[in-house]
Amino acid sequence: KVGSLEARIHSVCTFQEGAEPSEDATKLMRELEGAYSAYGELIMRINRTNTHAWIDAGNIQTTPIATVAGTLLSDLIVLRDVAISHQACLKRVAQVTRNNLSNARRTQSEIRTVTKVDLAKLEHEIAQLGEKARKLDAQLQGANWNIDLM
Repeated sequence: KVGSLEARIHSVCTFQEGAEPSEDATKLMRELEGAYSAYGELIMRINRTNTHAWIDAGNIQTTPIATVAGTLLSDLIVLRDVAISHQACLKRVAQVTRNNLSNARRTQSEIRTVTKVDLAKLEHEIAQLGEKARKLDAQLQGANWNIDLM
């Protein structure tokens, strides 16, 4: 779903002046954010299952795992990785938008290309996702020094 949304955003991030895109890029960006959130939740659910359950002679057992601030380490890893992936996707959207705008019009007689993507807001969101990923990574690195391998 994330890949499909990204492709749809690329196709509507710029359009000819006087025309309207087939879909609202802002709405698609919100949908993309929700898709990344759902993606992260799914991975965390899978990881929680995988880190708490083990099979012993055909019986499923559960065991606790080390946590940081009440969060599974595997969940922190997922949150960091999802932030990095979401940031990379938004960087590609920004790049496609910039490229389409810069290559759009060579002469005054050509139809002008415009965008409804707020590049300043998008860059801010990209920066926020980068900061989130760095903070999560620092938290993970700190935990790595304090937790013994099992």
